[in-house]
Amino acid sequence: MWFFRRGDRALPPGLEEIGDATPLVFSITLADSAVADRARTVLVERLGGELHVQESGGVLQVASAFQPGSAAVLRPLNMLDQVGIAVGDLEIAGLVTDVGDAALRTVVHDWAVRGNTGPHRRRVERLAGVALLDRCLAAAAVAERSGDEDAAAWRFAVACVAFNTPGAEARLLDEAVGGDDRRADHLVSAAFDRLQLARYAGLAIEVPVESLVSALRRRGHVAERAARLASLLPGPLDDDVSTALQELTRRGGEAAAAALAALHRASPSAAVRMTCDAALASDDSHVRAAGLSLLARHWTDDARPVWRESLRSRSTPERWMAERVISEHGTTVDLPDAAAHLARVVRARQRIATSPPRGSDLVNLLARHREQPAARVALDDLIGRWPRLSDDMRTWLAESHPLLVPTVSADERQP
Repeated sequence: MWFFRRGDRALPPGLEEIGDATPLVFSITLADSAVADRARTVLVERLGGELHVQESGGVLQVASAFQPGSAAVLRPLNMLDQVGIAVGDLEIAGLVTDVGDAALRTVVHDWAVRGNTGPHRRRVERLAGVALLDRCLAAAAVAERSGDEDAAAWRFAVACVAFNTPGAEARLLDEAVGGDDRRADHLVSAAFDRLQLARYAGLAIEVPVESLVSALRRRGHVAERAARLASLLPGPLDDDVSTALQELTRRGGEAAAAALAALHRASPSAAVRMTCDAALASDDSHVRAAGLSLLARHWTDDARPVWRESLRSRSTPERWMAERVISEHGTTVDLPDAAAHLARVVRARQRIATSPPRGSDLVNLLARHREQPAARVALDDLIGRWPRLSDDMRTWLAESHPLLVPTVSADERQP
C-alpha cells in the first residue's frame, strides 16, 4: 500500500477538471480543404449521435464523449478514410504530460479500482509524452515482476500514453525485444494502435527494423500482432521485414494470413511470389484466401483465373476474398463475372447480417463502370429486387450509393 501526504496526491488541473462525461476534443486537418463541407457532412450523418463537429478553414473541430477514448478518435478518422477523404494532421487537445509520481500512481490506481465508472478512465486516456511513457513502462515492468494488483492498470496506462505520443511505436517495439511473450504481446499491440492512428491521420511513422523483425520471429500471438502492424507501414517494406514475414507464413493459421496481408506492402520479388504460390496450395481456406489477395495485389493478370474459380468455390472465405479482390483489381473485362455472382448473392438467403453486406464489393465495381452494358443490367436487376433485398443491403445502398435507391416506394414495386 502507498502512503502519501494529501498534497502529493493532488492531480494537475488538466486531469482534475475531467468529469464523468467530459468530451475528448481534437482537430482534424484535412489534406484538401475543398472537401471540408463533405467531410463534416459524412461525420454528422454517420456518427452524429456520438460527436459534435464544427468546420473552419479545412479543419474539423471534433468533440466526442465516446468510449474508449482511442475509438473516439479512430472512428471518425476511419469513416473519412472509408469515403476517400485524406487527413493531413491531427491534434488532440487537453493532453497532460506533467504529472508527479504520486499523482500518476493515484490516477492509475483509481482506474484499477473503479474501472470505467466516473472520470477515471478518461483521466488515464489524457496522459501523453515520451517522459511519461518511459515512467509508465518502468512502473508496469516493476508491477508485473512483483505481482502488484495494479499491473494491468499500468499496462493500460502504457497503451494510453503511447496512443497520444508521436514516435511511441519505436519505443514500444524496442522495449518488446527484451520482454517475455506476455509483455511483448501487450507492447506490440499498443504500438499497433499508435500506428493505426498515425496512418489514418497522416502522421509520421517510425519503426525500427531490427525490433520489428525480432517481434515477427517471436512465438505465439506476438508474431501475428507484429504482422498486422507491418501491414500498416508504407511500402515497400524493408527486405529483412519481408523475409521475416515470408518465414511467418510457414507457421500456417492466422499468423500466416496476417503475414500474407502484410506482404502487400513488400516488393513483388520472386521470393514473395513463391510464398504466395505456397499459400494458394494450402489446405487452410483462410490462408488460400489471403494468398489470392496477395496474388491480385502484385500479379493481377495471374490472379484473374484464380479469383474466377474462387467465386465458385464452396469455401466461404475464398468466395468472400474473391469478391473483394475483383472489386479492388477488376476491370471492365470482369463485369460479367461480377454481375453473375452478384445475382447469385442477392438471391441467396443471408442468414447473418454483415457490415458492409455481402455483395457490396461487387456493387462498388459495377457502380464504377455503370456506363457499361453489363454493369447497367446488373444494377437494374439489383434495384428491381429492392423489396426483397436484405435490410443491411438496403441500408448500405442508401448510404453508399444513393443513386441506386429506387425513387418509388416498395409497395408500388410489388407485383
